[in-house]
Amino acid sequence: MDEMPRRKTSWRILVSTLVVGTLLATLHTTPATAATFNGERLDFTKKMSPGTNIGYKIFPGNEYTSSIPAAINSLMYPPGSMSNPMVLWQTTVTANSQMDFYQYSKSASDIVAYVEVFRKDDNGGGYYSMGAPAMDAFNWRYAEVWLNDARMDELSTTKRRVTILHEMLHGYGLRDLKLAVNKASIMYAYTSGTATAMTAETNTVLVTKY
Repeated sequence: MDEMPRRKTSWRILVSTLVVGTLLATLHTTPATAATFNGERLDFTKKMSPGTNIGYKIFPGNEYTSSIPAAINSLMYPPGSMSNPMVLWQTTVTANSQMDFYQYSKSASDIVAYVEVFRKDDNGGGYYSMGAPAMDAFNWRYAEVWLNDARMDELSTTKRRVTILHEMLHGYGLRDLKLAVNKASIMYAYTSGTATAMTAETNTVLVTKY
């Protein structure tokens, strides 16, 4: 039997979704401490803690065993002269992972992939899905990246890697960009985005946050 997520409960309030068509939800307020890019809010005010040196686990049943490491390399080794402090290493031990990768299939959905983040119950009762609004109030402990195989299969090898990288960045606290002027950003919310690697504005957020 495939391993199940370690969450205790989930309110199913998604941090983000990469979609083919319309973005499902947005937040409209921008705290003074949040980063912005071309008129759009780029990050949440809190972050994964700790986040600079973490394990990741590809759970059984996930076929993207090449695309995921490729996306991680894209994160750790951004192009040109950019650099950031992010380090990820693969583990098979769930307790050692702060970035979990799962696969599901839903052909009727426009969602290509999504992320949920979890904070530890202060009373030791497990992990709880925070939802996007709480990411401006609390740091979180780990992220789950969910890949919709029905939609991922439609993408090129490059687009799969970019999609996974985009979702990982949500796990670190970055937000979707929706304006057409930001189509070249890795955080553009639609699969029509043109980025093929880390982009400068997102790398700057990682360096500032972590």
